[in-house]
Amino acid sequence: MDKFEKELSKWFQEVYREHDQVQKKCDQWMLEKNQELTQLEKKANTFEKEMEKSASNLEKWLQKQRGKWKEWFSYVD
Repeated sequence: MDKFEKELSKWFQEVYREHDQVQKKCDQWMLEKNQELTQLEKKANTFEKEMEKSASNLEKWLQKQRGKWKEWFSYVD
């Protein structure tokens, strides 16, 4: 039985070693994807702020231009 137990132990160790390698690769992949998502979220927030700022600036510009070219802004009245 001693030889059987040794072989079984080797087999389990090999299975766990392979599993650990696969798990390590998956963990690394998840870490990379998480970092990519974090960067994407930051870029999306920056883009959103820039769009809001641009919209605000455009609205201010349109208000200033309102009296200059009435035919352009007839929809506003």
